Amino acid sequence: MSTSDEELSDARMLTLTGEYQGALSIVARILQFDPYNIEALRLRGNTLELMMLGSLGPVPAADKATDLDVALNCYEAILKIVPGDTLAMKDLADHYSNYRDKRYALELYAKLIYVLREKAASGVDVGDELRDAIEDSEFLKSEII
Repeated sequence: MSTSDEELSDARMLTLTGEYQGALSIVARILQFDPYNIEALRLRGNTLELMMLGSLGPVPAADKATDLDVALNCYEAILKIVPGDTLAMKDLADHYSNYRDKRYALELYAKLIYVLREKAASGVDVGDELRDAIEDSEFLKSEII
């Protein structure tokens, strides 16, 4: 396991235990040396969103907007590096569903479902991922209607 992998593992553990600032510090260090590290970008976005959800008391609107913008930028950066990354597509759809435009989130889920079905047709096992995307899309449709 490389140093970067070990650091990512440590950062994941910190995120899971609610030590978001420690996790973000590690991820920032990784991204400083490797700005295209997909897993570090994903963890940064996920950690920022978890930090927003897990904060005690109201989060100042400016901080919330900034953190959410950074999380969004992380998912978009992954998709620029690896356009078909289905985890980033799901993170982006979830982000829009939770924080921004639910109708646009439906479009993102539809695109994700299409990509996953294409992968399934070519023999890749995406059963759980596809099922989750369909369920999330259907739930969101029921919220909008």
